[in-house]
Amino acid sequence: MPGGELFTIIMFSRVTIPRETADMFRTIALGVKLALIPFVCGPVFASLADNARLDRTAGRAGEIEQLAMRSEIATLQLLISALEEAALRQTKRLKSAYGELKKQGELAQQQSAREIARAREDERMLQESERRLRLALDAGKMGTWKWDAETDLLDVDEKAAEIFGWSPHVSVTRSALRERAVFAEDRALTSQALTEALKAKDNYRSEYRVVREDGSVIWVHSSGTPVFSAQTPGEVVGMIGTIQDITERRNQEATLKQTEMLAATGRMAATIAHEINNPLEAVTNLIFLAKTNENIPHSVRKHLEIADEELARVGQIAQQTLGFYRDTSRPHALNVAAVISDVIAVFERRLSYKQMYCRPEFRGDLEIVGLQGELRQAISNLLLNAIDASSNGDALRIRARETRLLGTGLSAVSIAVCDSGCGISDSAKRKLFSPFFTTKESVGTGLGLWVTKGIVEKHGGSIRFRSRVQPPCGTVFRIVLPRRNDRLGPETGARAH
Repeated sequence: MPGGELFTIIMFSRVTIPRETADMFRTIALGVKLALIPFVCGPVFASLADNARLDRTAGRAGEIEQLAMRSEIATLQLLISALEEAALRQTKRLKSAYGELKKQGELAQQQSAREIARAREDERMLQESERRLRLALDAGKMGTWKWDAETDLLDVDEKAAEIFGWSPHVSVTRSALRERAVFAEDRALTSQALTEALKAKDNYRSEYRVVREDGSVIWVHSSGTPVFSAQTPGEVVGMIGTIQDITERRNQEATLKQTEMLAATGRMAATIAHEINNPLEAVTNLIFLAKTNENIPHSVRKHLEIADEELARVGQIAQQTLGFYRDTSRPHALNVAAVISDVIAVFERRLSYKQMYCRPEFRGDLEIVGLQGELRQAISNLLLNAIDASSNGDALRIRARETRLLGTGLSAVSIAVCDSGCGISDSAKRKLFSPFFTTKESVGTGLGLWVTKGIVEKHGGSIRFRSRVQPPCGTVFRIVLPRRNDRLGPETGARAH
């Protein structure tokens, strides 16, 4: 039967289909079967006896057709109802599945948006961290480097390249860079420090000098941490580190040491000058008692008078030494001509010993406000250097006159100390005002001009010089001091001469 065959195909097919589709097929099969019943077994609501009577009674043909029509209509209505019900269930399932998929899609979209926002925030924080790191490195004058132990190649960033005088991110061996940039005396030190760090598998630290292309020398501090192999634990395959320009720090440390040495020298000089006074007074008294003895010969008396004069000179020098150390607290109105004359008098004996003559020249109003002891010390240093640089029988000149400061036009006093000595070489000129630099190997301390420069600048002035080593030889040091300088503090009412 056709209906049975369709039903059999639908019900007993071995094809794997979804459950919802199978239910729909069962409903359709049931509807088709019901629709085919009238054609197989007759009307749905007719029995076998009725069929026999209908067959026997030809007059009742119309009734049979009506019953068949009714049966077909009922069957179709059942089929339509079943199909509608199946379609409604399928629609609900589809709507539910669509809603679930839509919800999952929205959740996935929200999750993706959060992940994108998180990734952007991570990227922003990374960029901010890199920016802060670069600012910190720039503030500390630091660069970074990376070294490969196997190839000996060194990679440096922009700042490190600037320090070494090399191009950034250009591969160069550590040995080649060391030979080119590291100060010759420090090369062995840097190699030894790296060797010890690799041997101990510890951090590397070293301070050394770098010679730049322009010939200038700077101090750097290099530090690094070892990079270990991932395949062989404990094996050092390279280093990552930083390099910092510490020239300013080194200069400050050197200045601090020099300042401490100067302070110790000043305290020692003051102590010696103070201790000399006691035996000096005793010797002076003994000479006075000896001079009062009427029985001593005239020649001895004359020698005692000379000794008394020299002792008085020693006492004056001791008092001036104490004055240099103590007279720094309050500024006074000073007559520069009187100060210069006093300094010349102090060195009169030394000038006489070398058969030299110092001629002072004063013009105009030479009064300024300053620290008497420090100004006397500055002029003394210049005059002493002029005496040491001159030959026996040479003449010195000290000129003082009114002038004005360049730029401001303020009233000032100029002091020039001139000699006809051997002059100053070009190599010495560059380091002339550096502390502990001296050309007088046996007697010089290298502090005079450095101290003088500090005193002049403290008074708001300037110091310059010019020198010739070819005939006519000679050197001229010129100090320019303003008449008043508020940085020295309030002026006292006393006037020093």
